[in-house]
Amino acid sequence: MAAFAAVCYSGTNVALRKLADNKSFDWAIFVTACKAIGAATAAWALIVRGWVRGVNLFPPRRFWPRLLLAAVCTSIVGNLTFQYALSIGGLALVMPVVFAMIILTGAGLGWLVLKEPVGPLLAFAMAVLIAAIVVLSLGAQTAADSAAAGLREPAAAAFVILCAVVAGFGYGCVGVVVRSVRLGGVGVAGTLVMISSFGFVSLGALSLARLGWSEIAATTASDAFWITTASVLNAVAFFSIAVAYEHLAVVRVNLINSSQSAMCALAGVVVFAEPATVWLVVGTLLTLLGLGVVAYARENA
Repeated sequence: MAAFAAVCYSGTNVALRKLADNKSFDWAIFVTACKAIGAATAAWALIVRGWVRGVNLFPPRRFWPRLLLAAVCTSIVGNLTFQYALSIGGLALVMPVVFAMIILTGAGLGWLVLKEPVGPLLAFAMAVLIAAIVVLSLGAQTAADSAAAGLREPAAAAFVILCAVVAGFGYGCVGVVVRSVRLGGVGVAGTLVMISSFGFVSLGALSLARLGWSEIAATTASDAFWITTASVLNAVAFFSIAVAYEHLAVVRVNLINSSQSAMCALAGVVVFAEPATVWLVVGTLLTLLGLGVVAYARENA
């Protein structure tokens, strides 16, 4: 499920990259709010279906503080910061920093909060996959990502990197919270309903206040298509990774999920007509090696 989530998240990121040409913060808020619609709708549909059948799938109150924390980390710290950074820096600069922070944050908090150890094999896999992320980043820079190419000022690049670090930290925190809640016996719908609903309601209201109905209604058909695509793929990915967190330690899920870096690099070649480079080949091979080590570590745990 973690690998399937990575594929869906890769598709989500390609769609978000298509929406990142408009560099305004208000547009980033609107896109991020819409991104949460799919997951929120699916979660509420499952919960209402459970209520009809006499089953309460809504999370118990003792989990609400953790889920609200995860909601803030997902919607504000993670998604919104990521989307705005993407609109300024593009996939090339943002993705490697985000994934490196997800891996490091997830491993650290997983050990601190959930007492999940990081053995030598997983530590080696972390090193290999972070190296793959760096190599793929070099390839993406060589391919001259259209958004990142505009970052001529060091201050602008530093700001984008800071946003990517913040987003990666937020996503890493979410993984730890989701795994702790899932291990507590809360179902997938109950885990995700508060997280996704918070993102849609809070950012949707903020977007409406800042943009107004007229500007939102002026969204082009092309943008609406990519927004819908991002929302649907994000929902499938979010549900899939929530299932994965029940069965795998946080660090393992994040390492598998980091394969998005290679997928996004390949998407750059196929979708955005970026040239295939030696960096892409080497980075992809390193990604496969890292994932192989993760699989070996699991089989020999």
